[in-house]
Amino acid sequence: MCYFAQVLWACGNWRWGKFREQCNKEHRIGETCGLKLVYERQDEAKNCKVCDQVTKKENRIRRTTERMARLREWKHLASLERCEEEVASLKGQLMRLHEQHSTNMSGGAGFRLKSGSPFELHTSLGGPFPCPAIPVGLTKRQDDLPSKMLFEIYAARRHRAT
Repeated sequence: MCYFAQVLWACGNWRWGKFREQCNKEHRIGETCGLKLVYERQDEAKNCKVCDQVTKKENRIRRTTERMARLREWKHLASLERCEEEVASLKGQLMRLHEQHSTNMSGGAGFRLKSGSPFELHTSLGGPFPCPAIPVGLTKRQDDLPSKMLFEIYAARRHRAT
């Protein structure tokens, strides 16, 4: 339960900042107990580096597709083919950046949502903290079950949903 600063960007992405205070569970100097808690939050007005890279890639794709329209008019097929390869490559890089951003926002848990939107996770949780939503079908009677049984119940429900 050691305390760290938390940096929160305008896009909702976050990272752990500097070490701030040691908890009473760890007595060795310079060591932390492993459980991180937020001491203070530093809000950044700008987007994170991943969002900046996404914006750059999207602008480059837009410029390249505009160039492709001109090349079609002029019938420059070799240049058009090279631009198509570049756009395909940029779209792949853009997809990887979206996945990286989604993983960062979910606290390192890499999983895909059904909608495919990498930004839906943050809005569904209501904050940058990786806390799972409690299923509506969970009754009070099931709260007393061991965590292994609860995990099996969740897995069965997820399997039925797909």
